[in-house]
Amino acid sequence: MSTTGAQNATEKASVPNSRTVDSRSTNLARSVVKYDGTVIWRDTRIDDFGINALLEFFPNGRITGRYMPMQLKGTSRTIQPLKTSECVSCSIKTTTYKYAQQDALPILLLYISLEDHLLYHGIIQELIKSQQDFKKPKEDAASVTLHTPVTQVMCTEATDFGSVLWNLYRTSWNLVG
Repeated sequence: MSTTGAQNATEKASVPNSRTVDSRSTNLARSVVKYDGTVIWRDTRIDDFGINALLEFFPNGRITGRYMPMQLKGTSRTIQPLKTSECVSCSIKTTTYKYAQQDALPILLLYISLEDHLLYHGIIQELIKSQQDFKKPKEDAASVTLHTPVTQVMCTEATDFGSVLWNLYRTSWNLVG
């Protein structure tokens, strides 16, 4: 094997494939969400079709009957803010965008970095509404890019992420209590 061939093989081995990133991102997000006991993570993931999980809320141990679909995106790299705004950019499949547009339930987007263990979060429908330059995707578009404010981030070592998600859910439904 040539030096270039060996170098390319080494580079390929050091870059995690998408299945590895998906699996590690899911495991890390699941552990963060479960940590404070406010949320139960219910897997719905089958070959990455549609929503990755349903989050069911139990604030203060109370059964609420409230749940939120969740779309998880992961990267092996550090997530960098955009140079033009105080946001990070994350792409979702156009089918997920369409699902969010037709669904009355708020759909949570979690964008997680395996490099620095930061987790950006937002409600997909609200991210679409708040994005001033958002354009409806063409029918044949594979993905849609959303912008999540850099202020909507937590470290994966945080112990109150379930509570943060519960408050995000309540705010999206204008619930009190």
